[in-house]
Amino acid sequence: MDESTIATIVKNVKSELLSCEESLRLWANAHLIKPHVITASCKPDRVEPKSLYLITDHIGVNDSNYRIVYDEDAAQYGLECTTSAGISWYMGPYGSFSKALRSM
Repeated sequence: MDESTIATIVKNVKSELLSCEESLRLWANAHLIKPHVITASCKPDRVEPKSLYLITDHIGVNDSNYRIVYDEDAAQYGLECTTSAGISWYMGPYGSFSKALRSM
């Protein structure tokens, strides 16, 4: 886990949240976590592992089916969800944090 990458992610997320709608900003602030590396599959039906930084997580209140991740290889934020088969599926890069947030 690269601490400089984590610091950059946190700084970027805080900056982008300033331009988000209040409802999205409130949701994100409640679900933001300290970024850490997870492994998700690039395919929804089989395991094809990829390392990503998890940015938001479920808290048991007002959760989404999706979580926001950072793809260091693409230098973009994207979405992850758990399929009915229990596979953590990386749905691909969406661009900025705010774009991934609005896509949820």
